Amino acid sequence: MRSIDIDRLKDIQKVIQAMAHGDFNLRVARTTEDDEIETISVMLNMMGEEMKETLNFYSDMRRRSSQTELIHMVFILDNNYKILFVTSNINMVLGYEADELINTSFSTLLAKNYIELWRGIGSKILFTEKYNKQHEMILSSKNKIERTYTCGVVAIYDKIAEAQYIMIDCYQPIYKSRMLEEKKKQEARANRPLNKKQLPNVLLRPKDRSALQNIYNYILKNLETPLPHLTDLAHAYAINEFKLKYGFKKLYGTTVFRFFKQERMKKARLLIENTNLTMREIAKLCGYKSQTHFSKDFSKYFEIAPSKIRKA
Repeated sequence: MRSIDIDRLKDIQKVIQAMAHGDFNLRVARTTEDDEIETISVMLNMMGEEMKETLNFYSDMRRRSSQTELIHMVFILDNNYKILFVTSNINMVLGYEADELINTSFSTLLAKNYIELWRGIGSKILFTEKYNKQHEMILSSKNKIERTYTCGVVAIYDKIAEAQYIMIDCYQPIYKSRMLEEKKKQEARANRPLNKKQLPNVLLRPKDRSALQNIYNYILKNLETPLPHLTDLAHAYAINEFKLKYGFKKLYGTTVFRFFKQERMKKARLLIENTNLTMREIAKLCGYKSQTHFSKDFSKYFEIAPSKIRKA
């Protein structure tokens, strides 16, 4: 038997075990296969939906008579839908280490059949002041098992940093027996000493490091506008051009121009993955006047056309 079929059968077994414990929220992730196993997966998912709807009374009785736990996760995203923070219990719930998810697109955690709905939500967040709504979201764990969560989605504006953040508060009641069955023991990570390289003289002054950090933040906040000439940028932040060129590369591992282009491309990809904005609108938000120029740069950077990512 193929290894992919063994994994699919294991997923089916996990969902059946969950149903046996009264948990009708798990679903088997669909694949592109067209065989008996896929048919069983579809039927099992349909049965889960029907049982969830028709056995509400039974579920309520179980909740009152059994000790329950509440699965609760919180995600903080930046305005490009990248994960900046996630609660430490993510490993127990979805099987990921928190470090694996930091700076990744939130859409990577969503079930494939929910991504289009999320893009609609993502677009509304961009253009709705103080967005605050509740949604049912389908998240996919590392082992591809899917579960429906009730999620509060709130847009938060930080006046001091002049930046918008998105908080997604996910919760789902679950039986403690099921919780214990799914719970994994996390091994304590050894605190590895950081290999601190001696900073070059240009970076020893706190004033210079602060200026470079401010320039870094300025670029991130102004990706939709052209990058100023380095002489003007250095003058604006009271640092000479040599320190800007040399210090920025030493501190961040890349040149100012490459960093600017890299972050534009990252923003574009996140907007494609997390919203249903048109390519023309995304190009404009990333500082491109020409959609053709944008598509050419994007394809060269990621080695895939932006339209193909939207279809994935």
